[in-house]
Amino acid sequence: MMTGARISRTQAYTFALQGFALGMFLVFVAAIDFDFPGLVISALFVPAAAIYLWPYRADYGMSVVCALCIGLFQDIATQQPLGIFALSYTLLYALTNPAQQLMPKTKRANVAIFALWIAALISLTFVLGYLTRGHAPNILSLLVSGLVSILMFCGLIWIRDYRTAFTGRADMRRSRS
Repeated sequence: MMTGARISRTQAYTFALQGFALGMFLVFVAAIDFDFPGLVISALFVPAAAIYLWPYRADYGMSVVCALCIGLFQDIATQQPLGIFALSYTLLYALTNPAQQLMPKTKRANVAIFALWIAALISLTFVLGYLTRGHAPNILSLLVSGLVSILMFCGLIWIRDYRTAFTGRADMRRSRS
């Protein structure tokens, strides 16, 4: 196992592409929405879970580009104005990546931090949506979508922990050199 060893540039790119693959899969999940009178429910912010769970040893520059591509694809897939999620996810990754070294290992703390991320994304999406469309997005839909995304994040954490326990592989995001 390489927990204390250095990794090659190829491995760092591979880790970035793993995060990218998870993010792209979660964009498809986020594109599923349920329309109710006056309310649209979806897991709109669940691709942010890929950024939160991004492999620790991934190449930083490649990871920023991957976060941008995930956001652009989500803008297209969810028919949002181009750049809302691209800017949001790129900023989220660029600003929080250095703090990943301090991430807690408890599930409750991870869910609480992710909930703060979702609150920031809701705010950013609301402001950028207002600026690009000329009218405010439905805040109730954004809040419900944020709650659904947090619940789905809890499921992703459970799946990750189950996979780690089943395969015996360490979580590379937590590995330190």
